[in-house]
Amino acid sequence: MIYVTETGSVYEVDTVKQCARRLSGKGNPTTRTGTDGQWKEYVSINTPTIGKPLVIHWKNEKAFIEGAEPCTITSHIVQIIEPN
Repeated sequence: MIYVTETGSVYEVDTVKQCARRLSGKGNPTTRTGTDGQWKEYVSINTPTIGKPLVIHWKNEKAFIEGAEPCTITSHIVQIIEPN
């Protein structure tokens, strides 16, 4: 599934493999997101809904042990594109 956000970022999510990546955006990706096009494993993701942000809790064993919760909260989703 591909999600386009209000700020112009485009994310792709593979729910089977539990991986997500930012494909592109107007600004630079955050450190948690990684470089554009880089697949990263996630622990959980909210149900994507137009008008709400995408919340991705990234898999990072070290951070969870240290008490941090690595996550990305996008701007509101404006378009959901289903794969062919």
